[in-house]
Amino acid sequence: MSDVATGHPARMLLTLARPYRWKLLVLLMASLVVVALQLVGPRLVALGIDVAIGPTSSGDYGPLVSIAVALLVAGTLTWILTVVSRRGIGRIGESVTYDLRREVDAAFARLPIAYHERWSSGVIISRLTADVDTVSTVFASVLSGVLTSVLMTIGVLVAMLLLDPVVAGFVIVSMIPVLVLITWRVRRTAPARIAERDAIARITADAVEPLGAVAVVQSLGAESLHAHEFGRSASSLRTLSRRITATMGVFYGTMEAAVALAGVVALAAGGLRVMQGAMPLGSLAAFILYVGMLFGAMQQTAYVIDATLTAYAGARKITEFLAGEDSVPEPTQPISMARPVRGEVRFATVSFGYSEQTHEISDLDVVLRSGEVVAMLGPTGAGKSTIAKLIARFYDPTSGRILLDGVDLKHLAEAELRSTVVLLTQEMFLFSGTIADNIRLSRPHAGADQVRAAAVAIGADDFIMALPAGYDTDVHHRGARLSAGQRQLIAFARAFLTDPAVVILDEATASLDIPTERTLHRALRTLLSGRTALIIAHRLSTLDITDRVLVVEDGRLVEDGTPQELLARGSGAFA
Repeated sequence: MSDVATGHPARMLLTLARPYRWKLLVLLMASLVVVALQLVGPRLVALGIDVAIGPTSSGDYGPLVSIAVALLVAGTLTWILTVVSRRGIGRIGESVTYDLRREVDAAFARLPIAYHERWSSGVIISRLTADVDTVSTVFASVLSGVLTSVLMTIGVLVAMLLLDPVVAGFVIVSMIPVLVLITWRVRRTAPARIAERDAIARITADAVEPLGAVAVVQSLGAESLHAHEFGRSASSLRTLSRRITATMGVFYGTMEAAVALAGVVALAAGGLRVMQGAMPLGSLAAFILYVGMLFGAMQQTAYVIDATLTAYAGARKITEFLAGEDSVPEPTQPISMARPVRGEVRFATVSFGYSEQTHEISDLDVVLRSGEVVAMLGPTGAGKSTIAKLIARFYDPTSGRILLDGVDLKHLAEAELRSTVVLLTQEMFLFSGTIADNIRLSRPHAGADQVRAAAVAIGADDFIMALPAGYDTDVHHRGARLSAGQRQLIAFARAFLTDPAVVILDEATASLDIPTERTLHRALRTLLSGRTALIIAHRLSTLDITDRVLVVEDGRLVEDGTPQELLARGSGAFA
């Protein structure tokens, strides 16, 4: 997983900015020039009042025109550089957002199944959208704003000290309440922004989760329950938003009052200095302009701080979300299996529990021989699906080892394992797109001939060709326009195209009617031919294509043999 998706939020932001550092440097230098040009303005106004207005009484407009031209040039350059720098930084912000979304999405895809089972899809969507958007604000506005506001504050203070240190001292003292106010705002807003990210994730989850089961919600009349849960999340977000808004209201209202106070202080102190002849009138005018610029910069600083806090909260949530320990880490030095892969799977004293307090599998010792079709039976909760997930390495054993052709699964590269072992469940998920796209899911570069050959072998070609656009037919959302049996056949064709050595079917035909199940059994014979297969089922109809039966109870293997051998015992669990 890349540094973008892990580690400290600040490190993540620096990693994101690294590819654009030279462009950012040039754009930030442009912002520096903009600040310098803006600082020149009040000095030119002072010069115009003190030097250029007097000669106009004798008809000499040259100095005044020169100062006016200088102000116009400075304003034009400021406009051009501001447009260029803001557009440039905005484009970098969009590029960073694009990079971050791709990185985080790839990180999500690589996270183990245990992690996906822990978090809801709504939370994942919130992290991918809302939180990523907040991080992008760092580049869209904060980077330019923070440099401009800080440089402007420093530059204005220096300019005022050069104009008149006494009046500057009075203005600086009047800034103290503003600094206290900014500190108060940061301390009050920071935890609220972090809590706001969680509230947005909850409200997104409450909105998204029912979308996958609208028919269930409506059939049970659970709309009011959903509305109640959503309303509770929305109320929590509203409370947080009100708290943040109230803080903003106090801050900006007090800031306006502080600006007015500083203007009064500057006008009073400067007026006295002008009356004493210690400061020219133009310098007083410049001072008043600088006060407005100073507090404008401080307001900009407050905005930048708030945007930074929001972005930091989003970055923190992303890094926290992805910082969990990888329960199935990729091996640092993977071992390659000998070719061709035989597909022998061995459980060597394997125990496993989803938590420290549970033991779904206990001391399992069993071998699935190469090319053997094995049925696994047992009551609900016996551990059958857990065994399937262990072979697919969705989890690692708590103790013991699982070997594929003598190689521990922990030592196999994920790409090699996924091309060797395929797990099919009763929920055959089809993605939006064409039938051909869904068949070539694990082999995206497979040609049309290869796709059709896989479908023909499985027995899916006839119904596919009968569809309006054949293999180019859009299956719509989750394959809604196809029957359960048709979706299953497409999944079988997908597995056949992958050409795995080991196939695991976890209740793959449990939800089908008997005629459809018989059709799929014919496809199964083709799919499983020459491959090691583990078929998990409750129905005994699967036994006609199996070589061996395993019976599991409470995570332990209680019977092992051919169907005929187990039936001959008469009194066993299988019989």
